[in-house]
Amino acid sequence: MKRRILITSVLVSLALIIPMVVAVLTTQITIPGSGTTAELAPTPAPTSNQTTIQLSCSEDRIDWGNGVTISTPITRQVSIRNTGTVPVTLSMAAKFQGVSTSMITWDKEGIRLNPNELTTATFTFQLDVKLSPRTTFSTEVTITGTQTV
Repeated sequence: MKRRILITSVLVSLALIIPMVVAVLTTQITIPGSGTTAELAPTPAPTSNQTTIQLSCSEDRIDWGNGVTISTPITRQVSIRNTGTVPVTLSMAAKFQGVSTSMITWDKEGIRLNPNELTTATFTFQLDVKLSPRTTFSTEVTITGTQTV
């Protein structure tokens, strides 16, 4: 009798240790470099109880300007709204064309954005090498919102 109780106890303990698998939704918006300002998109009303994950952005392009110089940071602000129905955690990635050693940073990495919440992100671009002659470059900033579980 004692063996059966021990085996049952071990099986119950193992069942409690096995983790649950949870689906995580992800969304992205990509903002190419240089351009003009656009209005914030209105928040769409959910049409059902379906979980949606979506971001909107105040800019359709970021203009870093002309005459960018080495090691001089340039900052631009962009408003980001969670237009989905679940909280998301923000992350950012940047790509460059025409400049090989540059960087873009921002101040919203890892923050949680609740449904319909708006935040203003500050992006900082810095050119790390002198380009000669004058060079045209482009950037692509991708903001990802991952469902917060």
